[in-house]
Amino acid sequence: MNRTLPAPTSGCCCATPFAPHGTRLATASPDGTVGIWDLTTEQQILRLSHDSQVRVLTYSPDGTLLAGGGDKRTVHVWDLATGHEMHRFEHDGAVRALTFTPDGARLVSCGEDNLVKVWEVSAEALVEQARARLTRNLTEEEWRRYMPGEPYRQFRDDLT
Repeated sequence: MNRTLPAPTSGCCCATPFAPHGTRLATASPDGTVGIWDLTTEQQILRLSHDSQVRVLTYSPDGTLLAGGGDKRTVHVWDLATGHEMHRFEHDGAVRALTFTPDGARLVSCGEDNLVKVWEVSAEALVEQARARLTRNLTEEEWRRYMPGEPYRQFRDDLT
């Protein structure tokens, strides 16, 4: 054994994927917390929260996003630069498998509801979906809530 990291909380770690660049590790704990560890310093650099015990974690191909799924049927997607939750998706059963597409634009989830779901996670795709559905532009406050990290802009010029 080359390294030992302290357990983030009591209980076992349930998922431990490496980031694509290999210098970070994610751990999931029974209390719903997710730790991001820097393996060069052996320090936890980020702590994220999920609404249930996380059973599966996966990094996006570029390592900028982390998705986690668990017992309460939800998938959370976090931006690792900010620690902010970017997306939350639902299943009708516990989430048991997650993977990003090779281009990182979509997330595939599988749950105990016997469904495989494909979710858009790129900001550009979400803006296009919203543009097609909205009957008004978002306020700046709404934009910050639903599009964190993205600069404010109107979806369509023909809407108020």
